[in-house]
Amino acid sequence: GKTYTLSFWAKADSPTTIDAKLAFTFSGTEYNPVSQTVNIGTTWQRHTVTFTLGTPSGFTESGSDYLDVALLLPINTTVTIDIANVQLEEGDTTTDFEHVPYDIQLFRCMRYYEVINHRNGASRPDANNLSNIWHGAAEQKFSVIKRAVPTLTFSVSYQTGTPTIGTSTTGFYVVTLQNEHFYWTQVIADAEL
Repeated sequence: GKTYTLSFWAKADSPTTIDAKLAFTFSGTEYNPVSQTVNIGTTWQRHTVTFTLGTPSGFTESGSDYLDVALLLPINTTVTIDIANVQLEEGDTTTDFEHVPYDIQLFRCMRYYEVINHRNGASRPDANNLSNIWHGAAEQKFSVIKRAVPTLTFSVSYQTGTPTIGTSTTGFYVVTLQNEHFYWTQVIADAEL
């Protein structure tokens, strides 16, 4: 039930038309796609298309659902089309395309999702203390502060016992009892919306 605006720059080696399409896709099935025809000329021109999407109903989230944004090229036509600076925004107005350096964009993305590879962490038993005492181990800071406390998924290569795992927006830690061990090869920190 919301309005979205798609904007992009395009040119072609000869005048042509394309269709700009927007649709919710649930488990591979499109729900009420909307499209508009866009005329592409031979010089760079900015195009703006506004869509109003219907409200999906009767669908169950499957984990493979997405909002499909497509620029559909003409069929049975030989044409070269250059497209640049594509962006989709909520509402009926568009803003200038924001050129963000790769490193800054990467850090922005890592606020939502980060993969930490090849980290070996372990708690080691205290040979001088035979009682069950808590050992802090394997403290790990995230590369950037997350937008929310993330869900952690560990690929564990060796584990004995049941560790206590604590997490925050800045990092996580693993606490084990004496004689317990916890190693991992990859951690996924997921703070998606």
